[in-house]
Amino acid sequence: MSAARIRALETQAASTRYDASLAAQTVAEYEKAWRYLRALRRWFVILGLVGFVASVPLVDLSHRPRLGFLGVLPMLWMVTMLFIVAQWNLFRCPRCGKAFHIRFPRGNGFIRRCHHCGIRIGDVPAELEPDASG
Repeated sequence: MSAARIRALETQAASTRYDASLAAQTVAEYEKAWRYLRALRRWFVILGLVGFVASVPLVDLSHRPRLGFLGVLPMLWMVTMLFIVAQWNLFRCPRCGKAFHIRFPRGNGFIRRCHHCGIRIGDVPAELEPDASG
């Protein structure tokens, strides 16, 4: 391998390293991140149930003349679900900035702790919380 190729690979690897600016710095940023994750999970459940139940009759109706366009709706539902699942699984931890649910080569979208730093969903580091005494 040439020296130029090695330098190019090192530059590419350096650009994909963890960026500390991705981590949350305030309590409000942590709360915003956790709200976003909860919203993704909520949309997954709601759209999953409603879309699945609604897609069965829509597919049946799409076989009738002049109603063929209804067959597109279940496909749009599937694309939307794929987008939500991708956003959910690529959610970045507010503490460490790495993928919360994925640690190569495995991932689990239902875990409650970050694979990398161990923070639980909804937690805010003690150093950021306001002092209770006063």
